[in-house]
Amino acid sequence: MTARYTDRTGRPVDGLRELTVLAVTDITARDIITSVLRALGDPLAPWLTAFEADTVVFGGSITAAWPLTGPPLSAGLTHHDPRLARLALSLRDDGEDQAMLGAAVLAARAA
Repeated sequence: MTARYTDRTGRPVDGLRELTVLAVTDITARDIITSVLRALGDPLAPWLTAFEADTVVFGGSITAAWPLTGPPLSAGLTHHDPRLARLALSLRDDGEDQAMLGAAVLAARAA
């Protein structure tokens, strides 16, 4: 996303955090974030549907700007499969612990 912003504006940005700060007042930054996160629904939705997921947990820097990042991501998922509107999008601020917990749950279910 940062490279796309630099290509469109000629101004470099230092990571997603800076881009989300810019997006409050910069329509180009906001449009890039919205389009990329909406497009993320295309590869995620079929897997979430196949797994009959009821919750997806997000962590890391995306959660700091959730009011900006969450709606386009949700829209991308439901555009692909309207049944995913029921999907709970949960936010965690404890970093990689949730990935490990998810792997442990998956392993326990397979055992």
